[in-house]
Amino acid sequence: DTSEDRQKLLDKDAVQSIVTGLLDPPDEISDSLEEPLRIELLQLATLLIRKAPEELVSHRKELIKFGWNHLKREDSNCKQWAFVNVCHFLDAYQAPEKIILQVLVALLRTCQPESRMLVKEALDVLVPALPRRLPVTDHKHPIWIRYA
Repeated sequence: DTSEDRQKLLDKDAVQSIVTGLLDPPDEISDSLEEPLRIELLQLATLLIRKAPEELVSHRKELIKFGWNHLKREDSNCKQWAFVNVCHFLDAYQAPEKIILQVLVALLRTCQPESRMLVKEALDVLVPALPRRLPVTDHKHPIWIRYA
């Protein structure tokens, strides 16, 4: 699974097609999707972020918008998969401190028993990334420790 192998599989045209056609379609198409398809698309986006982050760098805006929009949904499963997606995004790419902390706090506040496994998966990705993604302060403890 080398970078060269990924580039053969995911050339710029393929990445562009996936992002614009599946992850950033027009609102009228996006609004008509059922929850199971939304979850599959979140899983696809997460897999791409995990396995080919370099190939997706130029599409970071579309990727975070895709995940973030699903965090706002009422569907519990969709929302939990969106947390997993956004945490992988935050692990792969730099984001504003405010966004990272907002996701962390929202995950820590999630208390539905049916979403426990996905919340754990999201936290398992996000927590190790916190020291890399949040700036060091003059305080004795890192800023994110206040929320844990």
